[in-house]
Amino acid sequence: LLWQAQTHYFGREQCHSNNNNTTRISSWRLNERHYGALVGLSKVDAEEIYPNLSSYRHGWDVKPPPMDSDQRMEWSRHFHCQSATLVHANDRRIKMIEKARSFTKDRIPASESLKDTCDRVLPLWKMAMVPRLSRGETLLVVAHANTIKAMLYFLDPQVVNEQSFNQLKIPSALPLVYEFENNSFSNSSRTEIPGGLFVVPPASESNDCDDNLRYKLNGTWLDTHEIQETKFCSLEGEEHLEHEIA
Repeated sequence: LLWQAQTHYFGREQCHSNNNNTTRISSWRLNERHYGALVGLSKVDAEEIYPNLSSYRHGWDVKPPPMDSDQRMEWSRHFHCQSATLVHANDRRIKMIEKARSFTKDRIPASESLKDTCDRVLPLWKMAMVPRLSRGETLLVVAHANTIKAMLYFLDPQVVNEQSFNQLKIPSALPLVYEFENNSFSNSSRTEIPGGLFVVPPASESNDCDDNLRYKLNGTWLDTHEIQETKFCSLEGEEHLEHEIA
């Protein structure tokens, strides 16, 4: 089962991959953090306009300045700004399981803090992902750095917390595998995560001497030579990275 951010919605005619047994779910809740008025600015330009840029980027509950009404109106015309969660079934049928008007108060705001991003992701985890994991399904989540860290905030609270959130770096296109079980009978020291699941730690223990937080997580990085050598950005993309502010 493939989960992806609504930003990467490809359209009905492209909704299934070469594996016809894979159901794809796209959701606005996996979209990148909403940076409000900072959207479209490079880091250099944003620093010139907003002296408090660092607090906007790294403050746990600090929201960036809101997006202005004209830009919000423009955004409202784009599909990824619709607060929708869609299931693209194996037979190409599309089922709507969540839908609300764009930019409603309890949906897509004018800007988001890091805490807001975590709050947005949590319902999707508890209401849609946990039941499937409890049935033994395998899920592949494809999202942005901050929304992936938002999930890790709930899955790995001993490592990812309000203080360390921004210290954790999520590499592009490098899979991180977590295993779950429904009870902790085999190990009473395991911590229950939202939804009533328990994370099964990897067989090899984390390196406590390594300062890199990603190696302290209870998931396993599938770090291969092939992935490291792959180039994911075009030259134009490297010059206009949408996530440069993050």
